[in-house]
Amino acid sequence: MPGCLTVWRMGPVEIHPHLSWSECLSPEQLREKAHEVQTNLNDLNVKVWDQSTYTCETNGSWNVTLSVSDVVPAGSGSKNSLESKIEYIYMIRRDSKFNKTFGCPYYNSEYCNTDRPLLEYYNSGLFKRFESALIEVIGEAEHIDHFETSIN
Repeated sequence: MPGCLTVWRMGPVEIHPHLSWSECLSPEQLREKAHEVQTNLNDLNVKVWDQSTYTCETNGSWNVTLSVSDVVPAGSGSKNSLESKIEYIYMIRRDSKFNKTFGCPYYNSEYCNTDRPLLEYYNSGLFKRFESALIEVIGEAEHIDHFETSIN
């Protein structure tokens, strides 16, 4: 019986479960799908990060990092009187052991002043648009609340 993780932690990085697809996309397909999501959300500030450029804990061809920039107006619960830029971070990753592809909000806590995971909790409207674009591009997905592991 496999175990499960409700949040996958790798050093300062927290990866949250969100979507699962029953096919393991290749590294090339991951990048292609990420760029399609970016194109579908062309009115938003979506960035597809080059491999190994967002955070060292998520290096490699097993994932693609996307972020959506948003400006938080001054006085929106921030102690800062100036508006601030927030990057909402998301990962599309492959898991060849389970032969699946996953959509995962995540972030590096070392960047907590400027970055947040792209979770519904932080920005519901943006989260729902992003989720819809993912499903449109990659296909119907299962909503998940944990990751399976091979460890009990």
